[in-house]
Amino acid sequence: MSKRTFELNLANGVKSFWAYVRSKTKTKTTVGPLQDQIGELIDDDESMCNMLNKFFTSVFTKEDLSYIPNAGKRDTYESDPKLEDFLITTSDIHKHFVELKDKKAPAPRILKEVAQEICYPLCIVF
Repeated sequence: MSKRTFELNLANGVKSFWAYVRSKTKTKTTVGPLQDQIGELIDDDESMCNMLNKFFTSVFTKEDLSYIPNAGKRDTYESDPKLEDFLITTSDIHKHFVELKDKKAPAPRILKEVAQEICYPLCIVF
């Protein structure tokens, strides 16, 4: 059977399409049947869905929203670095551009190529 005929058959039959999709998945496991609290087996989809939903929502905590503490003012020390204390030079920016890895994405290669031209404008921005 040719590929085109196979694809036409897939398009015409939804059931065969999902059979094809399931055949390509790596795992063949399904959920269920599940056992409820009194020991009965539940095998219909809606009941299993409700049971799993009830179980997973039970793990969330319910917090007391009537009392929310206020965040106090943080004590600052003279040794704390402030943003105006940092000095960024064109050589720092150029060094970071040169150290970018080419294999990660196309952008590092482009940044390396234009590093010398954009270091000064970036230095002014920072």
